[in-house]
Amino acid sequence: MTKITFCLFLFAILALPIYAQEYPRSEFSTNYSYLRTDQEDLDLNGLSSLSRRPANLNGWNINITGNPTKWLGAVMDVGGAYGNIEYRLQAAGVTDSASVGSRFHSIMAGPQFTFRGDSATVFIRGLAGIAFASQSVTLPPPIGRLESSDK
Repeated sequence: MTKITFCLFLFAILALPIYAQEYPRSEFSTNYSYLRTDQEDLDLNGLSSLSRRPANLNGWNINITGNPTKWLGAVMDVGGAYGNIEYRLQAAGVTDSASVGSRFHSIMAGPQFTFRGDSATVFIRGLAGIAFASQSVTLPPPIGRLESSDK
């Protein structure tokens, strides 16, 4: 019985710092992201045009925040978005299209100022970072062959 009482007392003493915390020392979140691109039409030279079709890109986002004080924190944000963007080229009465596989990644960091109330917490972030984009083009097979004849 003495060992059980001692263990309960030890757990109670070790748990006291948890009750003393008024704010979380660190925060972690993961999110789903959705990126929608608009349609854009470009007139290249009056005879041809290039248009980008609207596209939907799905992705993810991870936030890690360390809070050294109740009102000041340091945030790191990492994210990515993936999808296909369709382009259409019209030139000399011929229309051709291409699918561009797009991958966007970003890494950002900065301060976070937090205002903690009894029923709500509000924060303001200032983030700076870098973004990477990589794309691969998939062209459709040619519809027909150009044949020449010498006469």
